[in-house]
Order: sequence, then C-alpha cells, then structure tokens
Amino acid sequence: MAEYVLETADQIIQRMVDYYRTAQSDITDFNDGSEVMNLLSSVGVSAYEVRYYIDYMLRMGYPHTAEGDYLDMIGVLVKCTRKGSVQATGSVTYTLSAPVAYNIDIPAGSVVTSGSDISLGVETIPDSTLVAGQTSITILAEAQSGGTEGNVAIGILDTLGDPIDALSVTNTVAFTGGEATESDGDYRVRILEAGKSGTVGSIAWYQILVEAITGVHDCAIINNPFGEAYNMTIYVNGTAKPTTDLIMADVEALFLLPANIIGGVNLIVSLPDYSVQNISANITIDPSYSWSNVSADIETNITAYFNGGTTTYGTVYDGLNIGDDIVQSRIEMIIGNTMGVTDYTLSSPSGNVVMTDNGAGELGTFTLTEV
Repeated sequence: MAEYVLETADQIIQRMVDYYRTAQSDITDFNDGSEVMNLLSSVGVSAYEVRYYIDYMLRMGYPHTAEGDYLDMIGVLVKCTRKGSVQATGSVTYTLSAPVAYNIDIPAGSVVTSGSDISLGVETIPDSTLVAGQTSITILAEAQSGGTEGNVAIGILDTLGDPIDALSVTNTVAFTGGEATESDGDYRVRILEAGKSGTVGSIAWYQILVEAITGVHDCAIINNPFGEAYNMTIYVNGTAKPTTDLIMADVEALFLLPANIIGGVNLIVSLPDYSVQNISANITIDPSYSWSNVSADIETNITAYFNGGTTTYGTVYDGLNIGDDIVQSRIEMIIGNTMGVTDYTLSSPSGNVVMTDNGAGELGTFTLTEV
C-alpha cells in the first residue's frame, strides 16, 4: 500500500481544474482571477482545511505519530509520563579581596550569571553568611531552569545578579546533572514499550513481573549477543543493597513457573555490578543544634537519595535505579539542605560516579566529622 500523503490546497484545486477541463468542455477560462477559478479556489481551500484537521486528529491519536501534548495524553493511558527537565547543580564561591569586621549575608536565591552570557543563570540554595574575618564562602546552587545548558564549565559564572557588598563570585566546580525535557522521539519509544506490558515475552512484561516482587526496587533486562549460553540477563536491584539471596531466589522461581517460560528464551537472573560509595565530609553546624542529631539527619537524607525515601526536610527520592549515576552535587545539596548545617566539605565522592547499563550505586559507610 502506498504511503498516504496529505494533499496541499494547490494540489486539490489543480485536481478540480483537471476534472472540469475534461468534464465541462464549455468552461475554458481557468486563469487566475476568473470566476470559475475563484469558485474552485474557495472550495479547494475549504476542502484542504477539513482534510488537514481530520489528518491532524488522526495522527495525534496514535503514539507512532502523535506529538507534544497529544503524545503526553497517550502516555497517561499506559501510565508512562514524560521525563521533565532537570536543573544542573553545583556551587559558587563568593570572595572578598580583604577581610571585613562584619558578617555579610547572602540570601537563598541570590543570582549568579556569566558576563559573556547572562542566560546562564544559577541561584544559591541555602541562606548563607560570610563570617567576619573570612574572605570566601562556597555555596550550593542550581540552574534557574532545567536543561543541559545549565551544565556550565568551571569559571564560566562570574557576575553577581545584584551586588552584595564588595563580593566577587565564580564557580570553581562545573555544574552538572542538567537534563532537557524528554524529546517526543525518546518518549514515544517508552510509550510503545509500556503499551506492550500485556504482551507476554516483551521487555516490559518481564519488568512488570520482576518489579512486582516485594523487595525489588528495579530491574534491567539486557539481551546478550548470540552464541552465549543465555540470551537474556535480568539484573535485579533490591530495596536492600546488595539484593538479598532471598529476593534473587524469588525472581528465579518466578521464571520457573510454566506460564512464564517463553520458548526460545534462556535467561539468567543476576546481581547488578554494584559500586559501593562511601560518604566522607567535614561538617560545620549551628551551635544551637546537636551534632548527633544533625549527623543522623545527614545519613538519613543521603540514604533516601540512594535507596528511596523522604528526607528530614521533606524531599522525596525514588532511589537510584540500575544505570543511574551517583551525582556529587546532589549529595552536596542534600548535606547543605539538612537543618543545622552551616558549612561542609565533601571529600567522597570527589566527583560523579558513572554507571554502566548494568551498574548500580550502593551506599557504603559514612565518615562525618564535625569541624
């Protein structure tokens, strides 16, 4: 079957002209501006408009061709929502050329931009104070809007949105983690896969079965190259890290059930390649807070980021999935947002920890030192 192509208004008008040239021999003037041409043009444009909207509504009703908000509405039907943009995070350092005898307050939301590109704006996150006698302070910040444009390199940010005393500013670390809103193309692929969730043997079908088991956080399914003993590996990431033997046994038993055995599929259930990340930081706290309480809150909040849960300041994290990187600036943000923390230096991790497709982050030990 030939591919359907929507005719333009000019093509519709030309077809009508061709028809009347042969069907009505007494009509001869089809020049622009003639009475007949004016009539056919008005009919042709109206016919095109009707066909255009019919074609548009048909295309917007199917995931293969829908776009924008229409694709979002289709995604809702299969419980698959578009991934929104993510703001890049990092830190900015405010500096004085010489110490002063008074405190300088730097309120949350203070804007820092680039002198060469004012669109590269970030905002500080916590209320901060440069204490009298000190000449610099580093403050956690995030891009004003989501997107990859917020991932700015070291030294790009150098301009205060509003002057604060005699402070100058720069970013001594790169801002990372910014992501654009999921494109129609990428979102369409996920919608189509989600729509197969009822199709026995599809990747979505395997994922739904595995992730329905209590104690499973998420899983990744990777097809192995031909010639290997198993042509599919299911990596299972538990809510407890590493995934317990009991959970692994439950997943293996699931695929021994006759209803879940798919002809031609030889699969193996495996642990992800866990990357254990220890957390080490020097912490300065408000004297009115208890160190035991603040350090416990920091551990609770970082654990929520790794394993899922709610922080003491109300942010909810789903936990890291297989393939998710451990983002250094996210951990810094969590420490900075913990009540009672006035300053900190994170030494581990010293940067982002990048995961493979079957890698997963596992939280190790905490070494938090009060300074």
